[in-house]
Amino acid sequence: MHKGAYKPKNDIGKYKKDLYNNIESEEAMQENSNITEENEIEINNCGFLIYPIADSIINDLQYIKKEEENGIYEGKMKSDEKYGYGIFTYKNGEKYLGEWDKNQRNGKGILYKNGKINYEGYFSDDKKHGRGILYDENGHKNYEGYFINDKKHGKGILYNENGRILYDGEFINDEKHGTGAFYESNGDYLKGNWKNDKKKWRFLLFLS
Repeated sequence: MHKGAYKPKNDIGKYKKDLYNNIESEEAMQENSNITEENEIEINNCGFLIYPIADSIINDLQYIKKEEENGIYEGKMKSDEKYGYGIFTYKNGEKYLGEWDKNQRNGKGILYKNGKINYEGYFSDDKKHGRGILYDENGHKNYEGYFINDKKHGKGILYNENGRILYDGEFINDEKHGTGAFYESNGDYLKGNWKNDKKKWRFLLFLS
């Protein structure tokens, strides 16, 4: 990455750790006599087994499994609303693991589509909002940065399917807008101002 480029903070791993503070290996799960097979929750193809699942823990956390019109919710509730940590499996094949408030995705979470990760980051009122990472349909990271109301907004980085940086700069309403650098495959990059996803005014060419 060129000098002075936006460097994303590696906090995704931290909130994953916070979110999954009860993750253990499959071997550890099998050794724990309090965990029954029917209480295990397997998260897609990631190999994670999550449990606040033992019956005593479930009772303490008011863990509830509830079938709704658009899917099944398993997790905590407060005053008959989703609240705290929970998992929602949607009928359209999506799955959300994370924090809830007032029946909506609020806080840190991970969204899967067709068994592959689609987004990990922060939500507000069911929308991507705050820092997060977006993945393509094959599970490759294609954007890391900030969102507002489900749209890329603020500083961010676009990647191709091989993990190479395509664009490093600012976004507004899902479009490149503001100062940013566009990278060629040979490492050269153009830096300048963007407006409505298009290059504007002068651009400087930096050779690798």
